[in-house]
Amino acid sequence: MLTDAEAGLVAALKASPLAVCLRLVGTLPDDTGPTLVQRFAVDAPAAYVTLANFPVGDTGATLRAAVVCVARNAAGPQAARQGDGKVIGLFQIMDAVMAALHQASAGGAVWAVVGGEFMENKAVYDSGLQVGSIKLETLGPVTVPLGVDAAPLADFETFHADYDIDPLADPADRAGWVAEPPDHSGAVPALTDELQLQ
Repeated sequence: MLTDAEAGLVAALKASPLAVCLRLVGTLPDDTGPTLVQRFAVDAPAAYVTLANFPVGDTGATLRAAVVCVARNAAGPQAARQGDGKVIGLFQIMDAVMAALHQASAGGAVWAVVGGEFMENKAVYDSGLQVGSIKLETLGPVTVPLGVDAAPLADFETFHADYDIDPLADPADRAGWVAEPPDHSGAVPALTDELQLQ
């Protein structure tokens, strides 16, 4: 359900007339803070899909999503917002996203535009960026899946567990235990289990 929703929204934007005006249409990167702003600066103009928190009721889930829109223009903030006839502006991207996705079917659901907002952030402005998002919600509940389809999943090959019998290890040490490769430079697990399956 969630994978279909995210992929469907990205596909709908890529199939829209907006796509040819953007450098990137995809999902929101996992970066945060200054790293995210740097990524925005490299990708602009861009549109990123991200799913949001959603309620689940007796009749299903009302999915929520946002499309984060990013624009940049060397001519200044006004050109980045409104466009200059050569490079698309933030307002034009947001208008096109609304046109493409309002009451549109994507990812097994029908979506409605329910709002929008603008990012007010000094690092964003200092990078010459204009950023806003279009908020989406499914029209009516989406059926919640009853189980996991194991067919596309790889076979389970290794079971590994670290035990802290007396919970004395620092949470940062425990985070190191599950890293790849594991980091045991601080505390070490009291017991370790590892089982290789054939």
